[in-house]
Formats: sequence, C-alpha cells, structure tokens
Amino acid sequence: MNHKFNSAYAICKGDMFLRPVDGPDGILMSTEVFRYDGEQFVVHDRTQRIMERSCRHYGETYAGRKGQAKRIASISNKTPILLTPIYQTYFFPTHSDRVPENCWINMHYVVKLKSMKGSRCKVTFANEQSIILNVSHHSIKHQFLNCIYFAYLMGRSNQVQTHNPEKPIDYSQERFNIFEALSQYALLEKAKKEMSEKKDNDSHFLNL
Repeated sequence: MNHKFNSAYAICKGDMFLRPVDGPDGILMSTEVFRYDGEQFVVHDRTQRIMERSCRHYGETYAGRKGQAKRIASISNKTPILLTPIYQTYFFPTHSDRVPENCWINMHYVVKLKSMKGSRCKVTFANEQSIILNVSHHSIKHQFLNCIYFAYLMGRSNQVQTHNPEKPIDYSQERFNIFEALSQYALLEKAKKEMSEKKDNDSHFLNL
C-alpha cells in the first residue's frame, strides 16, 4: 500500500471512503483512503482534519457545511456533508465526528449495505470493493438515507424562491418530506439492480 507523507491532503473526485488507521504519530492518527480506481493509500494525518481541510479547500468551513445540513434537512447528529457543489460530492459519517474511529463514506459510490454478525455492516462500492465496519447495519443505513435525504433537499431547495432579493431562497419552509426522498432512493436501488442484471447477462453471453 502506498503512503503519502504530505499532510496537506484534500479529498478529491474519486475518493470513496476514508478511515482512521494507526500511523507513525500514534493510534488512529493516519487515514486510509479508498479510491474508485482501486488505489488505496495512507495519508499521515487524522481523518477529521482531512475532512475539515477539504471543506476549506472547496470554499467553506466544516462548521459551515454542518450548519447547511442542519438548516436545510434538520440533521444535527452525525451530520452528512456536501463537500463541494462543484461536482455534488456528499459524504456521511459512521460515528460522531468527535469519535476517533469515525469514518467518512462517499454516498455516490455505495452500492449495497449488508448486515453482518456481531453488529457489523458490509459496505460494497461501485467498483466492487467492500469494507466491513464495526457499526450496525441499521445505523449505517440510517446515515446513508439521511445523506440521500439531504442531497435531495439540496437539489430541490434551489427551486424554492421568495420575493426578497436579499434572501432569494427560503430555507425555513417545511416543504418536503422523507417519503419523497425515500422514493428517490427506491428508484436509485432499482436502477442499480437493473445495471447489475445487465452486467450479469452480458457476462453470460460472453461465456457462451
């Protein structure tokens, strides 16, 4: 596995998963990064510091990003983060951000969540890589759905206009509900299933 000694790392497009690992500075003081292209490497910096630096890199503070999720989706516990609106990158945490074991998962690459024995959860990504978390399936699924809900509201919020030129978007309105977001999640799951079936069929024909 490659090691990056540059402590100024910022999350970039293609990063799927970040988790704390032991490093030269101590227990859980480095970060393992999983990328969609299959590359894995370790950055010798704390995972939470990388997330905070990445938010600043894309033009906002971490506190500002958390506040955005709380304001728009009323999520204040284990808050998902819109890292950058440039290419709509959403991450959700596995624990509280105050916990050293907290990992960050890129919502867009999650394909499947599977319950495992011992209150663990297996996460499979779009490139068929998978990781096992020491967190219950129920908890991870809840965090994932919260992130989808937040992303959905962000997509819809720009459509809610006011007549106040100093506040063109009204974030205070109770305008959406969780059932709309879950319907979007169901459509997403259906599309993923169809893609998987198509891939299996293509593989079958190639083997004939």
